[in-house]
Amino acid sequence: MAMINLNGHVFASKATSGWVFTDLTDWLSVSDAKGGLSARPLSHGSFDPGEWWREPVSPSFKASYLGESAAGTLEALAALRGVAASKTLVPMIVDLGDGLFGRMVRVHSIDVEDTKDSDTATVTIYLQAPDPLMYGAEVYGTTGPPTPGVGISDPVSDPISEGSPGNPGTVELRNAGTASTPVKIMVRGGLSDGVVVKVVETGEVLRLERLIPEGSSILFNSRTGRAQIDGQSDVTGFMTVDEWPQIPAGSVRTFLFTPLGTQTGTPSMTVSAMPAYM
Repeated sequence: MAMINLNGHVFASKATSGWVFTDLTDWLSVSDAKGGLSARPLSHGSFDPGEWWREPVSPSFKASYLGESAAGTLEALAALRGVAASKTLVPMIVDLGDGLFGRMVRVHSIDVEDTKDSDTATVTIYLQAPDPLMYGAEVYGTTGPPTPGVGISDPVSDPISEGSPGNPGTVELRNAGTASTPVKIMVRGGLSDGVVVKVVETGEVLRLERLIPEGSSILFNSRTGRAQIDGQSDVTGFMTVDEWPQIPAGSVRTFLFTPLGTQTGTPSMTVSAMPAYM
């Protein structure tokens, strides 16, 4: 059974009560390419435009509310209209039978047909997604700082201990999607002088040189190109290298965690990303 979840409001493709949706439009469409082609005046065709970028997408769907009373239906409509009051983008998650895929959207408008004091109501919801890509379920990994392993002790005794491997201090993520996707990197303190995060495959580096207190955390967001401490203050200005990474479609990236200075508590690095689909 297909499903739409719009900021917590669930619409099923089949139901005997509650919200039921039909006519989902432009969710799977590819938006127009930005810009036009520049014609070659004295030869065939046009100039190569280089990398393509896409316009936003504008999905919409029709829904009906199957209530038990006219008053209950009006309450459901009021709650749904409340989504349009949000001044920020809200999540829209769709499952058409192939898994959950989401976009951040704003409600452009909601057309409500006259309920005529009925216990049912029909609406058409028009949405806008600034980012035309769809995103799958988040993948993530966590590591502590790199640590050396322990080899075989000398002199060798019986039973023989083969030692133990160290921690490489890396997180490996795969983007199973069809489009490049940004990453978020959360570094938890305490680190006296900051941190370096390096992408092993490409050599891209994020370097922040400032104290990360124990109990605090830094979020590097490659979508926005900004770093924040504790979700409040912008600390991007303390970055001495800012080569913001992405994970290309169908590719793997390995992120190396290198603390700077002395360590207190249990520093760690968590890297997360959502596979992106055109």
